[in-house]
Amino acid sequence: RGRPAGFPFVRLRGPVAIVALSTAHVSPPLLATGSLGPKQLAAAEELLMHPEVRSRFRLVVMHHPPRGPYAKWQKRLTDGPEFLEMIQRTGAELIIHGHLHRELRDELPGPDGPVSVIGSNSSIWLTDDVERRASYNIYEVDDDGDFVGVERRVYDDASETYAT
Repeated sequence: RGRPAGFPFVRLRGPVAIVALSTAHVSPPLLATGSLGPKQLAAAEELLMHPEVRSRFRLVVMHHPPRGPYAKWQKRLTDGPEFLEMIQRTGAELIIHGHLHRELRDELPGPDGPVSVIGSNSSIWLTDDVERRASYNIYEVDDDGDFVGVERRVYDDASETYAT
């Protein structure tokens, strides 16, 4: 499987390096699997180790979760184990994903300690299930590149706004 056009790519924004990966591809009916492929994994590793990127807060953005209890075989990242091995070598400060439409937290082993993984809901999915309610996250990184925290904003029917 080849590297998707334009991926991975990096955007430098102040103390943050956003490393974007594409896990999307066409899958057979009833499957929603994703993959990175060996070329994209190798390119991502090179980006994450680049001195300009490594000197910043490295935020990895991808659609599929790297692993987890909700990433069943039909919704999984098929080369998740290879991604985990790459993160063990390179590290990152934070990995965020979507795909499963639920608020999730995980940690992956990195060379300098655990790497936080945060899954977020859809921002438009209206359901009574609080864990899966329409929401979005705001991530805060200070000027020194330290992770301050994450604020989840959930849609409130009564006010028709997103609230903390």
